[in-house]
Amino acid sequence: MASFAKIAKILNPLSTDLDQQMLGRDEHDPLMLINERLGRLIEMLQADPPTIDKIQTLQELGFLSEHSRSEELTSFHESVRSAIEEAMAPGWD
Repeated sequence: MASFAKIAKILNPLSTDLDQQMLGRDEHDPLMLINERLGRLIEMLQADPPTIDKIQTLQELGFLSEHSRSEELTSFHESVRSAIEEAMAPGWD
């Protein structure tokens, strides 16, 4: 059964990695939007109680997946796909 905590656990390291990639980049860099959306998603998943539902989670993960297809984000993209698989696990409403 998927859970908010499991998905957040998959995504947390991505936030740290993306923060490192953002060093020295302009605030208008396309990665900034990905970083902001990822951070907001993690916050909503970790809230007590979570402030996001399954459909919204899948929408956000879909956005992150679509916008992380570049070569420099290959491992990021794979982790997001893992989070999508977790969210699609049976038993999560």
